[in-house]
Amino acid sequence: MFVYRCICLLLMSAPLVIQCRELQFFAKSDINSGSIISIDASKPSTDDITFYAEFSLDAYTVNTISVYNFTDLKYGFGILQVHSCWYNLTLSYNRTIQRNFHENGTDLGLTLYPWQQNPQELYVHNHNYFTSVNISVALILYNKTTPEPGGCNMEYPMANTPLLIVTFHKKFMNVDTPLAAFRADESNEVKRCNASLSYIGYHLYLNRGDYTCRSLFDGIKSFMTVGGIEEMGIPSAAVPGGAAHRRSYVTVPGTGIVFQTIVSGEAGTSSYVPRFTTSCSPPLLETSCDAFDSALYRVLAGLLVSVGIIRAYFCDFLKAIGVFIDGFIFGLLLTFNLTHLSEANTFEDKAEQILFTCALFVAMLITLVFTCFEILRSCFICLPTVIVGWLLGAVIVYFTDDLFYELKSYGWMYETVFIASIVGVTILISPLKTLGPLILGATSGSFYIVHGFCIAYGNHLNYVILNALRYTLDKDFRKVHSTPSTNVE
Repeated sequence: MFVYRCICLLLMSAPLVIQCRELQFFAKSDINSGSIISIDASKPSTDDITFYAEFSLDAYTVNTISVYNFTDLKYGFGILQVHSCWYNLTLSYNRTIQRNFHENGTDLGLTLYPWQQNPQELYVHNHNYFTSVNISVALILYNKTTPEPGGCNMEYPMANTPLLIVTFHKKFMNVDTPLAAFRADESNEVKRCNASLSYIGYHLYLNRGDYTCRSLFDGIKSFMTVGGIEEMGIPSAAVPGGAAHRRSYVTVPGTGIVFQTIVSGEAGTSSYVPRFTTSCSPPLLETSCDAFDSALYRVLAGLLVSVGIIRAYFCDFLKAIGVFIDGFIFGLLLTFNLTHLSEANTFEDKAEQILFTCALFVAMLITLVFTCFEILRSCFICLPTVIVGWLLGAVIVYFTDDLFYELKSYGWMYETVFIASIVGVTILISPLKTLGPLILGATSGSFYIVHGFCIAYGNHLNYVILNALRYTLDKDFRKVHSTPSTNVE
């Protein structure tokens, strides 16, 4: 019996041993040698870029980048950038990857110095077994007195790295800038980390739904130099030297965003390696790039368009239906804000059920009161007034994000915009006894129609309402840049 059990155990473990040996043999197999990219650093720059070219790396290869003639001591440093189209690569100082001497990702960059060996060789590892990867390679040189991006880095394992750090959260992403180093003058070789430098973050929205390498590389290239950044980018708040430079952005799945930071000192200005993201994974799952691409949102889009048409065109003589629609929307807003203020623990888990049930109850109650008590009918003009005022406040906050960014983090200022919008609409509509309800109905109905089509066909205007609700739900979200995309489809 004992012998029988041993034989069975050996038969069961044999496939595992064979599989482990196969994996061990495969792991020890040599990676293929790939392309050799030569860069002459002595050539004159074009638009402040010494070298720029695009290549295709074969699958599972180690590729060499050789930078020669970088010996002119008038330069303090150079930044070699490698950007890949969607797939992660590894950029290292050595052919064999060593700890604290390599970077992983899609937007990579290492700092070179003119007093190092000539030529200087870097290595790009494509560990994707079956996928060739398109890349762009650039070299930008800077004078000695120019601040060195990431020269005082305390975020990455590597001592000097000019990379921005992008971390993703559920509703937004943080972009951190490692501190730059500074030299007092050309004769001073000592880098200082406590210099008075200024950091300004920039971002650029690309075309929504365009996942081509051409669009990606063009967007990144326009953000490589200080001149291109200032011309094409949208600036965020400036941060003084020595302070941690973190800025946050709303995630817009399907819309490419390029991030960059300019650091300025007394005698020069430089920029980091630009970072790109779409907040999704087009090569793996393109449907992840459309946050509103589901059956539920399609049904919601159809309902919004239908409700908008009824509210805008028919509620003049179907007053009870108009009151029900306004009561339902008013109930949604009221329930959302009251639930948030009460900090109910069940809100996150049962948000849709709570909102829909309470809004339906409010709508039915208001409609019943409107139908039974004719004397109160004139009072119900306040419902569309509040709704239109709230929508106006959401539009103001959304489209003036850059101007409003410094103020909206203060709670009283954010709420003041909505209160002022509601009061303003009330003042304008109150004298118009007959025309007022028609204007309110047409305005709110038109907004429902437009919003429904935006959900159905994809457009950044979806975030007018979504961001306003996020501002209310999460106060940290008020410190997020939510600049609307410039692409209206």
